[in-house]
Amino acid sequence: MERIGVTEFKDHAADYLDKTLAGETIEVIENGRTVARLVPVPGPSAILAEWVAQGRAIPATGNLRQLLAEMETEPYDDVNVTEELIRMREEERF
Repeated sequence: MERIGVTEFKDHAADYLDKTLAGETIEVIENGRTVARLVPVPGPSAILAEWVAQGRAIPATGNLRQLLAEMETEPYDDVNVTEELIRMREEERF
């Protein structure tokens, strides 16, 4: 982890943000004390990897476009989706 002073960060902030985007963590120091830490923000793939490790998600193994192409469905132009959902919900009530 790189440690830099406040003045150094102020003078070269864009460079340090680029380093952070590349995965580095930067600590900003003032009077010998850490006052800020720049850390990369985990992207969607990092979050998914964490969830998979925790057992909270299963990674996809198929291709959505291929699945949709294989489905044999025809569009229904005469169906109001909202009304159909309301009807289906009402049928489920006890």
